[in-house]
Amino acid sequence: MAYTACAFAAALILSRLAGRRVPLRALPALFLLLFFILLTQLPMPDPATMICPRPEAKVNLMPFRFVLHFLDLQARGDSALTDRTVMTGLANLLICGLIGAALMPFMDRPVQAAGLGLGLSGLVELTQLTGVFGLFPCPYREFDVDDLILNVAGVWGGYVITRALQSRFFQRGGGAGH
Repeated sequence: MAYTACAFAAALILSRLAGRRVPLRALPALFLLLFFILLTQLPMPDPATMICPRPEAKVNLMPFRFVLHFLDLQARGDSALTDRTVMTGLANLLICGLIGAALMPFMDRPVQAAGLGLGLSGLVELTQLTGVFGLFPCPYREFDVDDLILNVAGVWGGYVITRALQSRFFQRGGGAGH
């Protein structure tokens, strides 16, 4: 969280130095985007001491593997609430849902939210797959197609739910000027 706060402050300072102001309503989206990006990249290992390949930097190209993992946990009677894979997937969904909600005022259609989710998640996963585009001697984080699926679903779902809640709020006469 401290890294996100520093990156957020730096982004605001740089925008100010460039003669631009970040609109107040864009601040939550900016913070959440920075949080997501840093969460998916940190901690970074020391490239000088890295041993490649790294076992934690697997590649999962099998869509919906997380569903099979969850069903396997259920069949064994293990708790999904203490499982790292399940909790990571839920965290991805939640964080990306918040991003979709925060970005809703800046998009007109759900397809834009899905496209933004795909672009954001694709960039993050590609960064992980390439070891930050070759800055590291090998990948140090897992590339997972399930992350792409959950992240896109999260951004899209956050957008759709927030849009529906906003429409419902304004239909009841709760919004000024609508």
